[in-house]
Amino acid sequence: MNDDIVWTAYITEKNAEVVIKKATITQLMKVLLALFSPFKNKIAEYRGYTIATKGGTGLRDSYRNLGILKNRYGPPGVNIGLHFDGATGKYKELNLKDQERHFIKNIKESN
Repeated sequence: MNDDIVWTAYITEKNAEVVIKKATITQLMKVLLALFSPFKNKIAEYRGYTIATKGGTGLRDSYRNLGILKNRYGPPGVNIGLHFDGATGKYKELNLKDQERHFIKNIKESN
């Protein structure tokens, strides 16, 4: 098994800085990306995106943040909001102004 895959699987936005400083495998990487799901971490609003409201609407688990943690070819620290379609496994860049189009309605209301 490739060690790069095993190490990057455990890198999250919260511990990425520690991993970059301590792990020699990340020193060899030219680009280090991280996908982060605020919904799984119970965060209601993230970088201007509405993840969940008290009414149950919001992007919920369809939002992912793509973070460029390390980049030897350009600037690091870039964050891109993505819409994740779990049915197809595809990601699409999410415009902050157009986020309401992707809101998931309250599960109780839709049943």
